[in-house]
Amino acid sequence: YPCTSAQVASGTYTIPLTVANGANDKLDCVSASSTCPSNWNTIKPSIIPICTDSSTVIGTTVSQRSDNVTLKANVSFVIAFQDQAWADLNGPGSGAVNTGATWSISTWINLIPRSDTGLYNNPPVSTMMSPITIVRGVKQTIQIPIADPEDDVVRCRWANSTNECADV
Repeated sequence: YPCTSAQVASGTYTIPLTVANGANDKLDCVSASSTCPSNWNTIKPSIIPICTDSSTVIGTTVSQRSDNVTLKANVSFVIAFQDQAWADLNGPGSGAVNTGATWSISTWINLIPRSDTGLYNNPPVSTMMSPITIVRGVKQTIQIPIADPEDDVVRCRWANSTNECADV
């Protein structure tokens, strides 16, 4: 979806997304209902990004989204954007193909002060261009730039079970 210069300049043009089966376009609380904020369904943010740049020459659109949500202190829960029909995927060393697998990208919101500093944790940040094209059958390393304001260790890993990333 290319954006025009005027749409980028407006800072409000959202990229039309198609989600499978009319799936939710918001971040869902996937923790036990007793730990999710009681008003989450009325405050949960959208996942629909805002266009920040576009190039018709190379056929790319860049977008991002940032929302502020007011939460109570001393809560801890997980939110996720989940969908299905992921592209065929081979697991590392397994050779198994997940055709049309469901997927989930999640984050843990922890508003309990850290035991080592008594302060709230500041999460790591990563920004990168998307999409990344990966050729089937060709080993490829993807560099994901990260920064953590408290110099905590940040690492990427494959999911350990389907409750982390669904079928992927």
